[in-house]
Amino acid sequence: MSELGKLPNALRVRLALYTDLPNRELADPAIAFFERLSAFTGGALSAYVAPGGDWVQADAAKVVREAQARLGKKKVNGSFTAGSPDGGLSSFEFSYHGMFTDHPPHREQGYLSSLQAWMPVAYFQAHRAGFEQLMADLAALVPLTFAYANLALEGTDRIGNQQLAKRYRAVDIAKVSSVAFDIGSKAAGAFWLTLYGRQLLADLQDSLQHAAAGGLPQGCQMAPGANGTVMLLLGPEPILGDVNRQESVAAYQWLARLLDKAGKLHRPQRVRYFDADEADGLGDAEAQQRWHERFL
Repeated sequence: MSELGKLPNALRVRLALYTDLPNRELADPAIAFFERLSAFTGGALSAYVAPGGDWVQADAAKVVREAQARLGKKKVNGSFTAGSPDGGLSSFEFSYHGMFTDHPPHREQGYLSSLQAWMPVAYFQAHRAGFEQLMADLAALVPLTFAYANLALEGTDRIGNQQLAKRYRAVDIAKVSSVAFDIGSKAAGAFWLTLYGRQLLADLQDSLQHAAAGGLPQGCQMAPGANGTVMLLLGPEPILGDVNRQESVAAYQWLARLLDKAGKLHRPQRVRYFDADEADGLGDAEAQQRWHERFL
């Protein structure tokens, strides 16, 4: 990631998780992971969004207690958002949405619960080994269908971000809420670090075993994790996939094609990452849907 310093200030590292557990069963594991994440950030998660929508500043311990109180009610649906008081791309953020996944219409469309966390690239680089352990802990604490970590675009310059998205193919632009709407038992895509839950692994078992037997792409590592999960790393660190510099995305293409061949590459139907009036190549829904097929 040595080239990241030359980019506009539009990147953070994001982890995202999708699970078919309903909020009432997911709340306690989500609280446990939030506590772990708060410790990992060194207490940087020191603000939260109140039920009325306003940000409230507090010390990190109080934010953890607020998460425990809010999610501990175990209602049909639950949500919680925390972050750094300063906000912006140099900040940390956590967001949780526990859904009524047992509701028949939700189950039929594949609407899952989700959580995500963001952190500055510099913090990730300084805590690289600890981050990988954080992802292992995520698999141990939260029963998951699919989870991943990757470089992701964010910021208010949406036209500029479209230009970056076209140049840097390995950088994530998807909204977790759009993906969660109908992901079901599929994988959200090919990312630097991915975690596969038991159900998805059962569908991918033959493909992954065949891949492992034939040898993974250079630099890739696959290892078992907690709760019957598997962690797959596509290299020692995330890449940009810079089209201008012809940076290789061969490992990402390999994984996307493996998932697609198994019928497990998700293509969300409800996409709105950019608006049509902010168009610069990715403004319409069809272009954003094609982005999910960029490695095929």
